[in-house]
Amino acid sequence: MPADKPRKIELREFLVPGHHDALLAVLHLHHRKAGNQLVLSISEACLPTWPLSMSDYEPPSDELLERTRMKFTIREDRHPNLYRLYRSIGLGSKGQIFCNLFNRHQMIKAEDPEGVNAAVTRMHERQLGVLPGSGSETKVVAAEPAEKVEIGASPSTEPKVESPKVDPLQEDSKLAPAPEEKVRIDPLAEIPPMQF
Repeated sequence: MPADKPRKIELREFLVPGHHDALLAVLHLHHRKAGNQLVLSISEACLPTWPLSMSDYEPPSDELLERTRMKFTIREDRHPNLYRLYRSIGLGSKGQIFCNLFNRHQMIKAEDPEGVNAAVTRMHERQLGVLPGSGSETKVVAAEPAEKVEIGASPSTEPKVESPKVDPLQEDSKLAPAPEEKVRIDPLAEIPPMQF
């Protein structure tokens, strides 16, 4: 039995130089399919931190007459946040709203590359199921300079611990007694509670 095909949205829209410059710069730099996937992945990652805003509803100026035809395919399995957002927006110029959103995310990438990189990394970790503490990755933790602890990638492997060898105590060696603690007496402990 063939697997169900993922649901997708084909977004055919015009990009306007002067209004979508950041988006056009990325799409002209990369091959068409690679550029589209890059734009969609960045927007998918940025959406939780930089969601749809009122500025994304602004249409390009009528004075900007030049247009470039573009097509984006939003697949539910690859870009679930974008897919749900598209479905949640009422009828109207959804395509232009999404082009504005993509353009804004590309502008944010230029202004805050570290923030966008962190968002993309978190998205890929979620997609791969590699979340902090999930145990699906191998970590090497240095507990002390001479000790190394390795945690395996699968739950069936037991942790291996290598620790430095310690010589057993000699029978004739004596441990020094622990110093006795001096007990201090609170001078105010004998005074009865005050009444007001």
